[in-house]
Amino acid sequence: MSLFNLIFIRNLKENLYDNTNHTSISVVAFNYKVNRKHVNHLISYSYQTASTKRESIHDIHGDPKNLAVKKLVSRNFITYLFNKYWQETIFLSTFNISSNNYINQLTSDSLTTSKTQYKKFLLSFNKALINGRIEFSDFTFDVNSNVSSVKYVWKKGFNLAYPKNFSLFRYGKKRNTSFPDKVQLSLMKKLKYSGFPIFTIVNRFHQIVMAEPSDILLKNNNLLDTIFQWYYNNFIWTKDIKPIYEGLLFINPEDASEYMRYIKYKYPNSSRQNFLNLFISRLDFYYKLVRIAPPKVQFRLIPDLQEVGELIYKYRYKKNIIFHNKQMYGKDYFQGQPIYLIQPVSVKNKQTKKMDSISYSYGLYSNNLKYKYETIFMNYDTALIAWKKFREELSDYNLPYVPQIIVYNLEDFLHTCEQNNQIDNKNFLFIPSQETYNFIKHGRNKKSPFIISQILSSKILHIKLFTQRMFWSLTSRQPMYW
Repeated sequence: MSLFNLIFIRNLKENLYDNTNHTSISVVAFNYKVNRKHVNHLISYSYQTASTKRESIHDIHGDPKNLAVKKLVSRNFITYLFNKYWQETIFLSTFNISSNNYINQLTSDSLTTSKTQYKKFLLSFNKALINGRIEFSDFTFDVNSNVSSVKYVWKKGFNLAYPKNFSLFRYGKKRNTSFPDKVQLSLMKKLKYSGFPIFTIVNRFHQIVMAEPSDILLKNNNLLDTIFQWYYNNFIWTKDIKPIYEGLLFINPEDASEYMRYIKYKYPNSSRQNFLNLFISRLDFYYKLVRIAPPKVQFRLIPDLQEVGELIYKYRYKKNIIFHNKQMYGKDYFQGQPIYLIQPVSVKNKQTKKMDSISYSYGLYSNNLKYKYETIFMNYDTALIAWKKFREELSDYNLPYVPQIIVYNLEDFLHTCEQNNQIDNKNFLFIPSQETYNFIKHGRNKKSPFIISQILSSKILHIKLFTQRMFWSLTSRQPMYW
């Protein structure tokens, strides 16, 4: 835990030093204790004239060893207005004994502000950081004095940074201006056809419930801040580096239901007013949301937590399980939503006595034609059920009782598909778990009502019928016609 002690000097009456290249300076000192080690950061706010060639903490103070003997210089009214309403330059430097002694002397001379001004400054400074009005500018290191400093620029009022992009004219494409390209369009069509269900929480207006960052509560934006945020989002923003809003989408409906129960328990009044409901969409909906999310908004896919636990502590030790070479995992973690890919096997045909390579595929009939699909399972047990039926159908081969399975994650799999220019020639289906199938089949959760928006009732009906037919074909020896 860090203990902050800030000393803010506003009224400067004595001369700091004889060099007039710097017309004013005010000093803020942060003293904080981390792991019982004292560290001092000296923050200097200054407005410098055009004659200054090199802006750094060393130029302002000269040699840090002589800092304590320097005299104060008062800033004029123009400089004061400039610092307050247009721009202040901030330097953060590492601890040194001389600057610490200097700050202690200022404190003893009663040059600090009142507690009210102190708190007001802290609030303004923190708010500026959250809003993105303080920009990193430069880092310097003085070899002779062994003192490093970081320069920041705090822009105020209508002092706006130069535009970096013009996303105002690219509505819905601020995060990814090239989306969707030809490959991504093809991938979205295949994800839509797969009909894999994704669950999220919506309000009475069918809007996804977002998690708000705690820092937003400190902002209390005025009209000027609102204008700046609009300008920042449309002309400056390039990536999310500040606190963001998060929308959660779930693979497992039970996880989504638990999240909804938590929201209702934590915020009962707001939940009753907004009529929170569990909402089903498709995988292509999530795929598109992630790539067109506006600035400071991100959507995250929450994996099937039960399946992740089973994989980490049980399945990973099975001899038939092989992790993809790009998959990040460990003894107590796994990145993303697990997917299971049944691998081809070389086996002898009982009739021809020849070795054949047998690949698992899922067959669907359309217009009396059978199409084969690469199958991606979200659940290990479901993959074994499908393999069991596959073995029964191929009785001419002595297929192994348990197939070799590669484990990867859904997010990286979709990213890989985006790089495949031959995606049009690939057909694949995503198979949910038995629990998800039962949830959709019965139309409601065991503990909470399952309410579906009327505006998407036809799409949900398609998902329900597709899932029921798919599981029927996995457990039946009869062909499936569509």
